[in-house]
Amino acid sequence: MLVISSVIRLLRAPRFALLVLMSLSAGFVGVMIVAAVVESVLLRALPFPEPDRLIAIREQNPSGAQIAVTQQNARDLEAQSDTGIESLSVYAFGTSTVTQANSSFQARTGTVGSEFFRTLRIKPMLGRDFEEALELTQAPNVALISESLWRSRFAGSSDAIGATISAFDHSVKIIGVIKQSEVFPAGAEIWLPDRIEPLNTSRSGHNFSVIARLKPDAQLSVVQLKLNALAKRWKETYTTSMTTSTFPIQSLRDALIGDHAKILWSTAASADAEHESTNRHTIEPGRIDSLTFYDAMAAVCFVVCASFYLGTGIWQLFISLFTNSIASTAAPLGGHCAFG
Repeated sequence: MLVISSVIRLLRAPRFALLVLMSLSAGFVGVMIVAAVVESVLLRALPFPEPDRLIAIREQNPSGAQIAVTQQNARDLEAQSDTGIESLSVYAFGTSTVTQANSSFQARTGTVGSEFFRTLRIKPMLGRDFEEALELTQAPNVALISESLWRSRFAGSSDAIGATISAFDHSVKIIGVIKQSEVFPAGAEIWLPDRIEPLNTSRSGHNFSVIARLKPDAQLSVVQLKLNALAKRWKETYTTSMTTSTFPIQSLRDALIGDHAKILWSTAASADAEHESTNRHTIEPGRIDSLTFYDAMAAVCFVVCASFYLGTGIWQLFISLFTNSIASTAAPLGGHCAFG
């Protein structure tokens, strides 16, 4: 009877009841969103074979900041055979205006090294990749596209293979399609070989990210020591142009988690978002913050706690009003109610 009376009183104030329900829903939705982020970013394994052998390589300047890698340093690292690295590749992505036939559209386009797909062990779902060095040297004007772009712009037709598009002021022929679940980096739509542009021999042009696959018996700590020694030797050799003090490495998964943690912290702190550059010579990643798995967990916990606090606070308000409603309803009837 008391519950029915309380419900009736709430129904008499529908705006307030609606406000309470909307507030509770917002708190629950927030928790669900964060749970989805935790599952997809922190718990789900990378969709590549032997993902524990994949690492990210950066450069560290004398002030201790981790920054992107120069193309020349990446090429020199690739030429080393005793570092414990099986293969590595540069990649750099930005937004490009792509022309197809008589239409144009915006797509996330980038250049990658010849070992990019072999390092990730990705095989195109349709066509082939441009791993072969001979092809890249003699005919670098080729491209691979994502499955989503293939379906949206070519209706999933096999005629896409051999079609010509224009990106980054280059006319390229599509030779393969990458399965959407294997797209890397996230959101990428068009991959071009880095040899489509002349090699940037400057050791101060920090424009590229680097991924690498360790040899089966390589240990991360040992590889780091070898790269430290290599950086020291190069710094002594290239005294005027080499500013890198070392090449910090971490697992690719931790590096990606760090990027997502940066986004979470920026959202929580209402920081200004860093807009993606459309200039292909200054495209991501620029300066990269050294955030680890634990930073990501801290950020996620902050958002979870905030969402839980919101939901709990509204619940407490609702319960308080509900009990007061029961008490005020019972009083005229001569009842006595006690709430602990």
